[in-house]
Order: sequence, then C-alpha cells, then structure tokens
Amino acid sequence: GRSPSHPLPVWTASPLCAMSVEAVAALAAMCPSSARLPSELRATLRADLEAFFAASAVAAPDGVFAKARPCERAQALATYLCGPEPERLRHRATSSTSPACGSEAATPLSDGKRRVLLTGCFDLMHAGHYNALRQARAAFPGEDVVLVAGVHSDEAIEKAKGAPTVLKHDERVELLKACRWVDEVADSLPYEVPVALLDRLGCDVAVHGDDLPRVATGAGLFDEVQAAGRLKIVKRTEGTSTTILIGRLMSMSNDHLMRTQVDEVLLGQKSGLISQTASEVGEEAKVASPPLWMLLPTMSRMVLFFGDRAGRLGTAKRVVYAPGEWDLFHVGHVRFLEQARQFGDYLLVGAYTDETIHRKKGRNFPLQTLHERALNILACKFVDDILLAAPWRVTADLLTTMNIAVVVTGRNNIYADGLAEGQPDPCGLGDPFIEARDLGKLEVVQTTCSLTMDVIAERIVENAMTYTRRQKGKEIAELDYNNHKTFVAES
Repeated sequence: GRSPSHPLPVWTASPLCAMSVEAVAALAAMCPSSARLPSELRATLRADLEAFFAASAVAAPDGVFAKARPCERAQALATYLCGPEPERLRHRATSSTSPACGSEAATPLSDGKRRVLLTGCFDLMHAGHYNALRQARAAFPGEDVVLVAGVHSDEAIEKAKGAPTVLKHDERVELLKACRWVDEVADSLPYEVPVALLDRLGCDVAVHGDDLPRVATGAGLFDEVQAAGRLKIVKRTEGTSTTILIGRLMSMSNDHLMRTQVDEVLLGQKSGLISQTASEVGEEAKVASPPLWMLLPTMSRMVLFFGDRAGRLGTAKRVVYAPGEWDLFHVGHVRFLEQARQFGDYLLVGAYTDETIHRKKGRNFPLQTLHERALNILACKFVDDILLAAPWRVTADLLTTMNIAVVVTGRNNIYADGLAEGQPDPCGLGDPFIEARDLGKLEVVQTTCSLTMDVIAERIVENAMTYTRRQKGKEIAELDYNNHKTFVAES
C-alpha cells in the first residue's frame, strides 16, 4: 500500500502494490495493447498520475524528471504510487542483461550509492584483472559507485580449477587493496556467486567479463544472478590472462615479445632455473607455446587507466622517481611503491623497455610487454604517472626535465651501492644511478617483502605437473573463447 504520508488514495486493491522496481519498469516499457489494471481504478490512477507529473515539473525545460532515464522515472513513479520500496527488495538492481532496462543501469540504493561486486581469483594479477576492476566502476556513469572486490579462497580455487594459486590469499588481497578503483575487499569467498552472496555483502549488482565461467556441472557460475537481472557484463581484456602468464613461464616462450632475428642471436640465452627443472619433471611437463593473442594497448585505454588523477607534475612540490622492471606486478612492488611515495608528493615510475630487461635477465624475460606492465603500474593507487620506455641510466637531463628531487631504489638492487673499483658489471649495462648518487638524490630503501619474480617462478616449478594438467584445459577454454567471442564495448 501507499505510505501514510501520501494524501492520495491507498492502492490496497491494485496489483501495482506488489510490483518490484523491475516489474514497474517493464510495465512502463510495454505497449498498451491490453488492460493490466482493473478498469474501476482508471479514474483514481489518472488523478494520481496527473498529480505526480505536475509535482515533478516534467514540463519545465530543465526538469530533473524530464532528464531522467526510463528506469529512474519508473523508480520514482513506483515510489510515488506504492510508497518506499520494501526492505526485502531494496538491494535489487538491474543491469545491461535485464530486459526491463535494456542497456541502462538501474537506480542505486536509497543512500545514493551503488555497491558493485566483482569476484575473481586475482592470481598473478595482470592488466585484464585491473581493467575488469576499472570497468566495474566505470560501467555506471554518473553514479556514486562503491566497488567491492571479492576474492575466492585458496581452497575454493584449487577445488574448482584443480591447481593451487601461485599467489597466496593474503598476497592477492593486498594487491587488491592497493588498486585505485577498489573501495572494499571481501576475502575468503566461495567460488560460487549466488544472489545470496550479493545480498550478504549488500551489493546491488555483480560484474564480470564476457567470458562467463562455468562450474563442473556445466552450469554458468553467474546463471542465478543473471536470471535475477543483477549481472553487468563488461569487456574481457584480450591477450592477457593468468593461464597465458603461467604458460610463458613453463614453456620458456618469448613469443609475447616482438623480436628481430638479430635480437635473438645477440640476446638469446636459456634461463637455468626453469629449463633445468623442466627437464627434471620429464616430457609430460613440457607445455605448448601460449596463444599468440596480444594485448592491444590503444591510447584510449591508456588514458582510461590514467584517469582523473589529481596530481600534476607541474604543480608537484617534490617529485619522486622509481625506475624498474615491474614484471608480474606483485606485493613486493606495491610495498616498495608505497615506501617510495613517502619521499615526496608525486611518484613518477619508470618502466624499462622490453629490450633492456631482455638484455639484463635473459631470453624469456620480461614475461609481460611494456604496455602490459604499464597498465599494471597505473592501476596502483600510490602512482601518479609513468615514464614509458624509461632509459636505463638516470641522467642529469632526466632529473632536470622531470623536476626529480629524489630517486628511489631497493636494497636488493645490485646497483644500490654502486660498483666497486674493478668489480665486474653483472648485467653489462652500467651503473644506472651514478649521476643521481653524485648529486645526493639517491635513496635506497629496505624492502619489506620477500616475494620476487624468482620466488613466483619457483612456486610454479614446484607444481609443474599440476599446472601442466591445468594448462591443457585452460588453453582449450581460451581457444574456444577467442574463436567465438563477439565485440563488446569497453566501459
């Protein structure tokens, strides 16, 4: 029935009383081909509607109601006629999959905020993860979004995928907390995403890429929330996935890097750790080269990742510069960047070229291309900007041009203290910090995390047989998705 505060007739006999927001929206969108309310209510309903439209000032050129979307108009009309929405329906929301609202998002909760849930394993976090998080927030333009990142537990993931995660649960949670688009992290979640989970977390809608996963029974993981009109589909980021990254490590492939034959002759060398272990685990552990689908780093996507950062180099009081590789962005990187940010009010991160890392570390590195690494860095809330293809040497010209007050590196950097006289250069690239050190601008920080690229590689090698079996199934799924995918606009 109508709220007691409404002076107009109470619609206790009307089917409208029991309608949800979705039903009212659907009713409003239908053509009046048949009667849907008792004829005896016509006069009273017409009077109520006239009063409503008069009160909304819909005729005014700048009327708020006139500019509202259909779903918002339906919500306002339903509230006017039926009173405040019942508590049991208050967390309902629609999405682009809802037949009631087409491609439009539904009206947010009464507090004016839309709570959005994006669940995932978030293992070996990459540009695809970060782009999904960014799109989950951007998919509801003009609304005050609270983005909840839901992390499946280690046990749930291993049961569902048949292999343990590479990153531990607390490492994955910490990475999400450092993401600039995430407001809350819900950890230790089950693998399934039912409507009850959305309600328990107080979320209106779930978001996922257009590669909707399936469970062992063959049912879709999001079938229930999709049927309830509470699922928003966003574009899956092409050419990057945890499966591809594990495949690159296990297969020793550098197909993800674009090389000339001369580069291969001059720079090619095997990585002792991975290739030795691959021979130890036997022929079965050899994995085929990963798919050759590439991340397509358009400038528009880079701009979306850069976003509306408040800081500007020209107005910064103290610019901090932190150059590095940033391959397989992990918790150790996040903690270092948080430390570096404390040396000033603007953190500029330098990302070395693929060729530089190639020369420094060997044939199969980096595992991620420059643009993949750049997107990961831009997703970190401690970073203000990134210098793409940063030069190996931090020159005086670089310091002046970018107004850099301090250069920060980690204690684990082999060049942190410089090279002693007569000491051989382990990488053959020269000390990158000579000028910064001579100018008194170099700061060396003690890292607070033992996780490194080598540790990640060792974890994968330790479970080589398990990951090999997992890879076979996952690569089939990747192939199927890429062969049948259709265009989805990026939010």
